[in-house]
Amino acid sequence: MNWRFIRKGCSIFANEGISGVWERSSRLLRGPQNLLVRDEFDQTRGVTTAEGVELWNLTIPSKDWVRGMQYSAVPLKLFSNAMARLPIQTDRFTFVDLGSGKGRALILAREYGFNRIIGVEFAPALCEIARNNLLLTKTSANIVCQSATEFIFPMEPTVVFMYSPFARDILQQVMGNIHRDGFIVYITPRHQDVIPFPIVHRDVGLAIFRMDR
Repeated sequence: MNWRFIRKGCSIFANEGISGVWERSSRLLRGPQNLLVRDEFDQTRGVTTAEGVELWNLTIPSKDWVRGMQYSAVPLKLFSNAMARLPIQTDRFTFVDLGSGKGRALILAREYGFNRIIGVEFAPALCEIARNNLLLTKTSANIVCQSATEFIFPMEPTVVFMYSPFARDILQQVMGNIHRDGFIVYITPRHQDVIPFPIVHRDVGLAIFRMDR
């Protein structure tokens, strides 16, 4: 019996309900449709970020793996919309992507002018893919391979980016660790109610918060 599969299934049910379990199970039973999925972003940059990954297919040493969400590449339109709504000069802020996966948001952050860029990802396999993608695009960024609950946020003004990477209780722990000036960009904000900062922009699939600690 695959206990990792069962534990993950229970976590999905708790966070996404029966529809989430059905969607993930159907995808697993269908099997891989293509050995390599590449969209326009990947094709123009020569990277591999588009293909989704279920966490139960990975070896993840962190105990928090069961509370993480599947890896999906952030849609370019949502990222662009978020950047357009940030009232900042990007070169004066550090960009931190929690659940950075294969590194798409990190590459985009460099293209949008952030100077210091950090990706936090607890799956070693995804960290390696991200490092390779950064190398291919000559993107200067640091990948921290650990759970977001253990990450120590930088001292300088920061944009914390999240593409719905983990469950509510993990998000609550992360919010307790944030004590910097800056903004939180939360795409597909399933659990935005646990973020203890004032919201400055809300749109379809996007919420931006002003950190004021």
